[in-house]
Amino acid sequence: KKDVTKCLQYYNAGRYTDAKKVSLQITKKYPKHPFGWKVLGEVLRRTGEKAESIIVNKKSFKFKS
Repeated sequence: KKDVTKCLQYYNAGRYTDAKKVSLQITKKYPKHPFGWKVLGEVLRRTGEKAESIIVNKKSFKFKS
């Protein structure tokens, strides 16, 4: 829960490098939970990594309940 809060704070503040780092930690810790994948996909999109963003976003939909 702490990671999720931190990730959202970084993302909302436009600190995408930090948000990317935390979202990667979340996806490693909870690989089947869509939250980390969603944030990571959006961060990648906003930082111009569009191809990677599409791949990651597909993963987030795969794990959506």
